[in-house]
Amino acid sequence: MLAIPFICIDNICMIADEHFRHVSEKLYDHFTDQPVELDSRFINKPRFVAEACESMVISLFNKFFSHIGVKDDSQEGAKSTGDFQFYDNDGLLYKVDIKTHNVNRSYNMGNIIATKKLLPGGDMDYTNESHVFCPLIFSYSTDGNRVIFTHPIKFVKLEWLPWTAIHIQNGLGHGQVQFRSNKIRTFTPDYTQTRSSWYQTFLDQGRAACERKIQSQIKMKEQYMSVQYA
Repeated sequence: MLAIPFICIDNICMIADEHFRHVSEKLYDHFTDQPVELDSRFINKPRFVAEACESMVISLFNKFFSHIGVKDDSQEGAKSTGDFQFYDNDGLLYKVDIKTHNVNRSYNMGNIIATKKLLPGGDMDYTNESHVFCPLIFSYSTDGNRVIFTHPIKFVKLEWLPWTAIHIQNGLGHGQVQFRSNKIRTFTPDYTQTRSSWYQTFLDQGRAACERKIQSQIKMKEQYMSVQYA
């Protein structure tokens, strides 16, 4: 049995990066040996691939996650943040959001999470360290009716996503934390990045994104105002 390492800061203990790497490796080994298969009608449709991967991972919860926590089904549904969640042995809540992308598609700037959810009052308020947001990332191509994972599966905490690989896209609602083009499959997690450091950059990036949006809207307003139509 894997000994579960924890890291404790200010009396808050979280699962350390060794465990995340272990789960990533074991999931990759599993899906390499037992690929996800879909009917030919659905294999080239990303939404169906995503749903298949989600169903498979959730069905394997006891195999890969149950030794570190207890699955919580209370928030399942279309509006919940993450595809599944669990409480660790110290009562911290981990929300896992499965991200899939086809490496053969030219557009790969996947959304990670709405910025508003990470602010105070949001359901993933990142000033509250009693919960953790964890993307679980699958990069794939297809071969016949099989889904082939072309890159290592990455199970990470949000704060391990380096800002060289992500940015805030301010054109979508209140904003989205989003991968930069094609970085979803090539980024290297920064396991040394602290939550406080990541969140401070998030706040700085968010303010800058709002300013860009304000300036864009001012220019749009000027265009409206310049039109003389009668």
